[in-house]
Amino acid sequence: MDPLSVLKTMWTHKWVTVPMVLLIGLACAYSMLWAPRTYESTATFALAMPKIPTEQELEEEPSLAKLNADNPYLRWQDTSLLAQVVIDRVNSAEVHEGLVERGLEGEYELSPPDGTSSGLMKLTVSADSKQSARDTVGFLSAEFSRILYEVQKVNQADDLYVIDALPVSGPTPAEEIFSSRLRSTLLIGAAGLVVLFGVVSLAESVRAARQRSRSRAEQRAAGATESTKETGTWVTAADPALRGNAPDLPVLGRQTASVPVPVAPVPDDRAHGRESPKVPAHAAR
Repeated sequence: MDPLSVLKTMWTHKWVTVPMVLLIGLACAYSMLWAPRTYESTATFALAMPKIPTEQELEEEPSLAKLNADNPYLRWQDTSLLAQVVIDRVNSAEVHEGLVERGLEGEYELSPPDGTSSGLMKLTVSADSKQSARDTVGFLSAEFSRILYEVQKVNQADDLYVIDALPVSGPTPAEEIFSSRLRSTLLIGAAGLVVLFGVVSLAESVRAARQRSRSRAEQRAAGATESTKETGTWVTAADPALRGNAPDLPVLGRQTASVPVPVAPVPDDRAHGRESPKVPAHAAR
C-alpha cells in the first residue's frame, strides 16, 4: 500500500489516530525514563586441569601411588564434559530454590564464553537492582565451585586429581543494561503501532460500510422517483384562478393524455372579392 494513502487514511480518522499516537508516545517515554531498570554483573572462571604425578614421581614418593586417582572427568582430553555437567546442575531446581530462600531474584546464565570449549566459564546475572545482581552473582559463584567439586568426587577421588575453578575476573560491579531498556521501548512502540493500524482499519471498515448503506439508500430513492415518473402524469387545473398558488400534484395511475386537434382557419371571403352571406334580421335576433 502507498504510504501516502496510509497517512491519508490515518488523518481521515484523526479522532482515533491522534489519541492512539499520544498513548504510544507516553508509553515509550515511560519505558525509556521511568520503567524498572535491569542491571548485570558477571564472573569468569578457568577450569584448571590437575597436575598428575608422573611415573618417576610415583616411584620417588610411594604415598602418591596410594591416592585415589579415579576422577572420571580426567578420561577426556578437555573439560567440555565437566563444564556441561556443571551447567546442568547450576540450572537445576536445587540452585533456584537456594536463590529464593535468600530473597534473590533475577536471571542468570552459565556458559563457555562465546560458545567455545576453551576451559573458561562465564557466569552472567541480570537483576532489577545493583545489590541484587551483586548478591546473586556471589551466591552462584560459590554454588559453581561447590558443584564442580562434588561431581568429581563421585568415586571419592583424591583432591590431587580434582579439576579446580580458578577465578579469572569478577564479580564485576553491576551496570545497567541500556539495550534492555531500548528493547522494551521498541517492543512497546511496535505493539502500539499494530494496535493503531488495527483500530484505524476497523474505523475505515465502519466508514466504508456506512457509505455503502448510504449509496444503496440513494439508489432506492432514485429508483422510486423514476418509477413515479413512468406511471404518473402531472394534472393542472384548467383555470389558474381556481388553482391559485397550489403546486402541481402527481396523480398515480396511468392517465390518458389529451392531444390537441388542429383546426383549419376560417377563410376570409373579403380577401377574394366575395361578400359574406347576409343573415336575415329575424335569424340574427
